[in-house]
Amino acid sequence: MRVRGLDVDADRMTTPIARTTDPWTSHAGAVEVTDSGRRRTQAERCLDVVLTRPGLTAGEIGELTGLGHVPAQRRLSDLKANGKVAVGMARQFLGRPQVTWWPTDRQGTLL
Repeated sequence: MRVRGLDVDADRMTTPIARTTDPWTSHAGAVEVTDSGRRRTQAERCLDVVLTRPGLTAGEIGELTGLGHVPAQRRLSDLKANGKVAVGMARQFLGRPQVTWWPTDRQGTLL
């Protein structure tokens, strides 16, 4: 499922995803997931779901994309930092509260 014309900015997928206090293995993993293109591909898959089915939780997006909750949450955070999505109200998913994810326009305004 690919939404035409809306793509994740390749140059903006280079923000650090490991904290400076993380071990070197985290930094190596961050470089690998970014340089391999997996980070961008995963973010595009999440963005496609948010655009076509706004208001889902990261857990639901993870199920729909096949990524799982944690990788989906990481890519949604990337998309939020890039101004592509915004968080909405929280609701229950599998017995835990999770925020919902909504698309934004280029200025960061909810669509």
